Amino acid sequence: MTLIKRVKERINKAVFNQVVRGMRQTPAARLTGSRLIVLSMVQHRDVDAYLLAVKSFLRFMPAKRVVVVADPSLTEADRAVMRDNVSGIELREAAEFRKPGIPVGGTWERLCAISEYVADDYVIQLDA
Repeated sequence: MTLIKRVKERINKAVFNQVVRGMRQTPAARLTGSRLIVLSMVQHRDVDAYLLAVKSFLRFMPAKRVVVVADPSLTEADRAVMRDNVSGIELREAAEFRKPGIPVGGTWERLCAISEYVADDYVIQLDA
């Protein structure tokens, strides 16, 4: 990759991050009584992109629950921002979904979480 291309990517990423950070200033997303659960695994570096994704999604696809499988990198400030932006969001620790015989790390905890919730409701896994 050329130096110019790397510089352009860094500038584009910085501009994107600044614009996405503005999602924090929009009204909180509200939950409804549908049978849909939106589930995501979120890490610290993706909090603002996650807010963009989930608030945009909920605008057109109402859900009764929003569940975040919290990566250990999430800070208390990250959690507070998510609570402020999605009313009723459920933050669960990734460690809660570790099962004997299942590998540890990102994807596996998210899949175990989905398997827990899908028994009673529809689950859509939403990436940031």
